Amino acid sequence: MDTIEIPVTYKGQDLVFNASLKTYGFVHKIEVDFKDQTIIFEQDEEGLYRAVVPYVEIGAAENSDTQLLGLIASVLNNP
Repeated sequence: MDTIEIPVTYKGQDLVFNASLKTYGFVHKIEVDFKDQTIIFEQDEEGLYRAVVPYVEIGAAENSDTQLLGLIASVLNNP
């Protein structure tokens, strides 16, 4: 399995997140190592990537940062 590095600049810091591409038939998803958990990014109807986070985890996890997840999606959408 190949690892992809996703670089982002967030709050003045250069961060790199490791990710891997998973294929399921005709569909692919990107699993990103994000603050001690794995976040799955998949394409929506328009072909843009979005983070798929269970609703329960969004409110409960103090590590979830929607702005940072948005930046990762932006990098995936504009390679």
